[in-house]
Amino acid sequence: MAFLNSKSANIRVFKIFHTEAERQTGKQLKRVHLDMGREWHNEAWEHYRKEQGLVFEFTVPYAHQQNGAAECSMQTILDITRSNMAESGLPLKYWADAVKTAIYVRNFIPLSRRPRVVPAETWYRKCQDVSHLCPFGTTAYAHVPAELNTSKLHTKSLKVYLIGYYGHKAYKLLDRSTRDVTNFIWPYLHQFFNDSHGLSGYRKPLKRPFDRYQSRLEAISIG
Repeated sequence: MAFLNSKSANIRVFKIFHTEAERQTGKQLKRVHLDMGREWHNEAWEHYRKEQGLVFEFTVPYAHQQNGAAECSMQTILDITRSNMAESGLPLKYWADAVKTAIYVRNFIPLSRRPRVVPAETWYRKCQDVSHLCPFGTTAYAHVPAELNTSKLHTKSLKVYLIGYYGHKAYKLLDRSTRDVTNFIWPYLHQFFNDSHGLSGYRKPLKRPFDRYQSRLEAISIG
């Protein structure tokens, strides 16, 4: 997911995605399914299509059902985002973080057409760990490393809120008192989340089959 200031920037973002997708999956992109938006019809896109040997498949105008998979996926992401924003109580200005978090968590939930396959496992080609997942907006008490404390009397933890992930080893956290956004990494997870869905102490990553953590993922996706 990329947030664009203008539609003219879509080719730059697509090139980044194209390279990453082929590198991570080991597969070659051949076809691209698009709507009839004017942003796709220009010299830059035509040059890139010919250079890469891509086939662009366009849908009929106003026939959203022809792009059903993408439409359903976007609706699911919006539903998760709306639910998470309502449950967290955070201001609407953090909607972009909520969308990114919804997409990140959604990638750990199997699709209806492939109920035994987790999208993230297909992308990275290895079993995925979900023990680091917690609901959006969860209250957390993040340990402050000794290297950042200038005095023995300074607080050793900060009350923050989860607003995103940086993979499996870091969280994006919000300090609402100062409106600062900070990052904390995996080693500082002990006594981290003060939430029934969160972590109750440090534990090593668990790699479990889908049928053992399905209920946990569904609870997180709902918010």
